[in-house]
Amino acid sequence: MKNTWLNRLLLSYIPIFLIVFSVLVFLFVLVLSEQAKRQAVSTNRIIAEQISQSVDNSLRSISDQIVKELRSNETVRDFYKMPNDALVNQKASAILNNIVLSNELIDQVYLYRTEDNRVISNSTMMGIDAFVDRVFITEQLKKEYDRNWTSIRFVKSENDQMKPVISLVRKYPLLFEDQGLIVVNVNPLLLQKEIDGMVDAKSFYTNLLDRSGRLFYDKTTQFANVAEMPDSKLTSLSAVTSAYTGFEVRVGYRNSIYNHFLSGFSVAWVVLVLLLLAFGLLSVFYVSKRHYKPIEMILKRISEQTSPLPAAGKKLDEFRIIADTLDQLQEQTSEYQRQHGEHLVLQKHVFFQELLEGNRRFSEDEWKEAMRRFGIVSDSMEAIPVVLEIDRYAEFQRSFTQRDQQLYKFIIGSVLKELGENAGLSVLCEWVSNHRMGLLLMGNDISSFTVDEICRKSQHWHLEHLPFTVSFSLGPAADSADEIYRSFSDAAEALRYKPGYGTNAIIYAENQPVRGHTDVYPLLKTVRALAQAYRLNNSEWTALLDSIFEELKAGQFAREDIVHLLTFLLFHLHREMSELSAEVLQIWNRGAGQALQRAIDDLETIDSCYLWFRSELQKTSEDIIQSRERRPHVKVVTEIRTFIEENFADSNLSLDSISERFGLNPKTLSRIFKEETGEKFVDFLIKLRMEHASSLIVHTDVPIQDISMQVGYSNPISFLRVFKKYTGVTPGIYRKDAALEEAP
Repeated sequence: MKNTWLNRLLLSYIPIFLIVFSVLVFLFVLVLSEQAKRQAVSTNRIIAEQISQSVDNSLRSISDQIVKELRSNETVRDFYKMPNDALVNQKASAILNNIVLSNELIDQVYLYRTEDNRVISNSTMMGIDAFVDRVFITEQLKKEYDRNWTSIRFVKSENDQMKPVISLVRKYPLLFEDQGLIVVNVNPLLLQKEIDGMVDAKSFYTNLLDRSGRLFYDKTTQFANVAEMPDSKLTSLSAVTSAYTGFEVRVGYRNSIYNHFLSGFSVAWVVLVLLLLAFGLLSVFYVSKRHYKPIEMILKRISEQTSPLPAAGKKLDEFRIIADTLDQLQEQTSEYQRQHGEHLVLQKHVFFQELLEGNRRFSEDEWKEAMRRFGIVSDSMEAIPVVLEIDRYAEFQRSFTQRDQQLYKFIIGSVLKELGENAGLSVLCEWVSNHRMGLLLMGNDISSFTVDEICRKSQHWHLEHLPFTVSFSLGPAADSADEIYRSFSDAAEALRYKPGYGTNAIIYAENQPVRGHTDVYPLLKTVRALAQAYRLNNSEWTALLDSIFEELKAGQFAREDIVHLLTFLLFHLHREMSELSAEVLQIWNRGAGQALQRAIDDLETIDSCYLWFRSELQKTSEDIIQSRERRPHVKVVTEIRTFIEENFADSNLSLDSISERFGLNPKTLSRIFKEETGEKFVDFLIKLRMEHASSLIVHTDVPIQDISMQVGYSNPISFLRVFKKYTGVTPGIYRKDAALEEAP
């Protein structure tokens, strides 16, 4: 029998091993080559610096010799002072010849005399017009004095052939520079040959280049540009430029640096790599064989308990055999799970939903069969429905992941089942929504007291072990499917009033009164008054807020009613804030405007919602006050409001009169008054007069005409028109309605 899977393992592992091994060897060689390259660069730089220093020393010695002759040699001095003395000329030529003979690098030395345009060298004397290097002399006379050596240039030799030289030019005398020149020509070929002897010519090459990049010496391309060199394959590792001459010295290997590096490898390295390769291959084979042993054991057990494996010579697919066996086992398990799940979990959920929704009537036999199938011991239909709700569910969702939420819900159901069983009751529970669980507690002698005790124990356990609380709503006892449905509905309805009970509460549906949405209507007037007081920064808003929440708590309103009322309050607050400046509106939107909406969305209890409203409104009010204090017109608007409140009964009180009193333009006063109070000047004045008039009409018997005079209207008709527009009725009808309301 062939080990098919073992062969597959080997065919999978060995190529990967070879690839990884090759990459590691390559990286090892690469690292060593880079190290060798850095070492070679360092070595060649030292050589290049030594060669550059040697060239500088050779050329500097020539320069020093020339300067010495110019300063101390009397014959040279006489040459420039006595142009017609043949003996002096002869001596000067002899001195130049000695200079040439003293240094093999010097090819020629000549003196130029400005007075008679004569040139004398180590071998001849002639006029400048006949001298072969006259162009160079003319150029040197025209340009500024340059103490550096020139780049390579070409001059005619005695046999009329062009030869390369580098030149050093010194003007005479050194300080005045007006009598002539001394020029020294050095043969660059000899200079290159001198530095060639300083390195191993077989392994290294050296190139000396002038400032224009021209080679001093090359056998195949005499003084060609560097880019035209046939030895372009040469590897330049180091280059040093002389600070004295500006010439560049390049040093490098004649062959590739990697060839030079590989030549250093010994046979020992190759043997070591081969040994490591062999060890790795053996390790792969050993590990693969060891990992295959469990598969062999599984195949052996399958062969013993099921059909035999394929005979020798036939194709064997070990994992196909194992997979087929697992498929058979999975089919059997899936069939069992499907039967168990379909007949227990799914049917239990469907049964519970039908029971809660009242969509199905259960006979006594159907009820007993369902209880038996679900593992419920009690055959009686006597039960108490309970609805459990997770408190602060929005916070619960934000605080825990979906997985943690499911785990906590499972724990809640498990705890209730255990507590019910300990009390001798059967418990059937299902999550009917994301935050509510329906429970059905059944038993022959079940009572509300027992169920209440189970709920309280559950709450106590939650407080000790879970980071959240739950509330319960207990429906009335029921002994039929229809009564169970109605009891569940009553329990769910009672949870609408949970904000009045708080969290971790137990609510009895039987004791819960039925409330209508109209109960909140009397509070709407207080809501409007609170919003107006808050806009005017009147401290009465806190008392109005307290009265609203006291009414909500005392009245046991449903959650929907509370949400509607608080939403109505938030709407009026926002509308009043919109009447103020853009800056104040922005503070409102950024502060209480957002926070109060979150408080309404997360409404759980009236007390917590009240604290949230009180805190956010107070904080935003302080921010608005600080913002107003920074505004330049706050003080004057406050004074204007006080003046109006004290003098609103003056019939001559108007925008113009107040503008004149406070020294402001009427348009400016109207604008800043609207920005700071949120009301127009006229509306504010009318409101003060009408409120005072309403109080006089209700609480006194003063005639309407006199009241109009007392509130600043000299014309009673105008007062009647404004009062009716403000209240919707005439003053007389308003007084009658008030009297009827006060009558017993």
